[in-house]
Amino acid sequence: MTIGRSSLIQALPLASGIDVAIALLVFVLPALLVWVWAFVDAARNPELSAGQRVAWLAAVALLPGVGALLYVAVPGRRRLRLGG
Repeated sequence: MTIGRSSLIQALPLASGIDVAIALLVFVLPALLVWVWAFVDAARNPELSAGQRVAWLAAVALLPGVGALLYVAVPGRRRLRLGG
């Protein structure tokens, strides 16, 4: 017995709206918040020289996931507090 293309497509489960909303809240929103925080912190951090600031902003902007994680993980810098 062969399965036709339309039968195979109908057999695949699709995510419902609530599944997509939960995935966005659990994965996308935290990643976006870390990216925005890293970008703002790199732009406002007084301990970074102009060259370092440009390099970090470029890394965070051009490599959104990796750049933000590197910015957060690299030691040796004082980060701004979230409160200001």
